[in-house]
Amino acid sequence: MKRFTCLFTIAISIVAGSCKKAAVDPAHPLIGKWEVTANFISPGGPGSWINVAKGANGFVQFTAGGGIKGNVFPGYSMYTYKDSTTLTFTGAAVNAENYFYKISHDTLTMGPAGPVFCIEGCATRFIRE
Repeated sequence: MKRFTCLFTIAISIVAGSCKKAAVDPAHPLIGKWEVTANFISPGGPGSWINVAKGANGFVQFTAGGGIKGNVFPGYSMYTYKDSTTLTFTGAAVNAENYFYKISHDTLTMGPAGPVFCIEGCATRFIRE
């Protein structure tokens, strides 16, 4: 019985250790999958963040090779760093678009930065999956 308990403890330790989130590369903190948690909306006055139900509004995934996957930015397939706060998204059938980004802990905030802007202001908040 002691042998079984010991093996069971070792197996649980291995499984628990393998469930940890992957470490974030400080040189490329965007890489990974991000789920939408809130949208900033301003219908003509002061804006506010509107929370989104978990899993209800999509995700974006940034790959190490500069690829974009997911359903938040349709039509875009690639990204490049324009500067330390701006990304440029490109795709086969869409014009290039810049997006500002800011990462704070496990939260990513993004919004259009030209050439197209939201007149009243808009942004999307994500959490790392």
